[in-house]
Amino acid sequence: IVLTQAGTASEARAELTGAFTFRSEQLTPIISTVTPNSGPVTGGTRVSIFGEGFQEPVQVLFDTAEARVLNVKFNEILVETPAGRDTSPTGEGPVVGPVGVTVRNINSNQAVTIASGFLYKNAIQIIAVSPGGAIAGVAGTRVTIDGNGFVSPVVVVVRTPEGDVSLQPISVTGTKIVAIAPAILPSECADLIGPLIITNVVNGDQAEGPPFTFFVAEPVIVGISPSTVVAGQNITVTVANASPGGSRLTIGDRNVFPTLTSFDETTRVATFTIATPTDIDFPTVACTVGGVPGERQTSVRFDVGYENVATTCEDTATQALTITPLDATCVLPPPPNANITPAVGTCGNMGNVPFAGTVTGTATFTITNTGGSPLIVSSVAVVGSANTTTVTATPTSATIAPQASQTFTVTADPAAAGAFGGTVRANSNDPDTPALDFCFTGNGT
Repeated sequence: IVLTQAGTASEARAELTGAFTFRSEQLTPIISTVTPNSGPVTGGTRVSIFGEGFQEPVQVLFDTAEARVLNVKFNEILVETPAGRDTSPTGEGPVVGPVGVTVRNINSNQAVTIASGFLYKNAIQIIAVSPGGAIAGVAGTRVTIDGNGFVSPVVVVVRTPEGDVSLQPISVTGTKIVAIAPAILPSECADLIGPLIITNVVNGDQAEGPPFTFFVAEPVIVGISPSTVVAGQNITVTVANASPGGSRLTIGDRNVFPTLTSFDETTRVATFTIATPTDIDFPTVACTVGGVPGERQTSVRFDVGYENVATTCEDTATQALTITPLDATCVLPPPPNANITPAVGTCGNMGNVPFAGTVTGTATFTITNTGGSPLIVSSVAVVGSANTTTVTATPTSATIAPQASQTFTVTADPAAAGAFGGTVRANSNDPDTPALDFCFTGNGT
């Protein structure tokens, strides 16, 4: 509007509508601080963004997710964080870690971003676990879990290669859980290791902690009493680090059937009673009785083995048990026993033999040793003959082993026509029959 000669009768006025525009100040936002600068992935954390140049209306973004704006001042904006998963490009899955914070003045479209301005954390977090393991097969180890975000009731498990193992919570606060480890028996003789996982049952929040180990303490045979026994006598075997469940014990390569006499749950020391076997093939050594050589059984040393059937953990006490025979007396072999074929009193017939010339008659007899020691035939000789010129026996001596035989040949030459014959005697060390006679007959032609 333009006025001329204002205030006079000649005043004139000219007006141009919409000729001048008043605009808002073009503020450029600046972010100096975000506090708090971290919060859970579930969102809902109230955050103050300090700086300058904030001009309502504003838009505040956490990466791509829009925060709820609660209050705007020139130098401060109060917002509520979105859920962490909304900041991911697909809007799926939890997002843990830093995200950028953006403030945009909507009217002027001026914006500023502070990189990594806010850190999303797990809603539940495990900081430390003590102790980091328990002895397999032993119940009652008290485990303390420090962290934050714990909400009772909770589930505490160790995710092992053989499946989840549950620990029993006995105390739960927001920053600490105390749980009891169970007595588990691995299927193999090896430690079971897996991460410790906490789950808040009410809201489903879950956190994974450091590895937790169920240690398998391998068994050790610490005592065998007595260490020298007679076959069939009982022994006591003491095993440290024994595990509950079936046990297998061996003496040498024999499975024996133990009786569990005691098991201490605290020290894990087990005591077994075992009857030693009697059907043992004992070795023998030479001996003499009255100068007669014989044999006697002698003791044997055995390994003693222990195995836990469930875990296959085992230990062997090498050559730790000596078993002596029930009878260690010197045993003499049965004496020699001579039997003659044909039997004594049965003659060998040489048949018709020419009495002139060099033709002779022959007959044989066999001596068998049915005893247990060598039969010594010291001499074989003619003790009488009729109508013969020469009579010989071959061989004239022999040593016959137990259960063996020796054949002897008798040769005779008749002196004239007619019947001839005689007796050959074999002398031996047979105590019952020291002399065996063999008769022979024939006819000179």
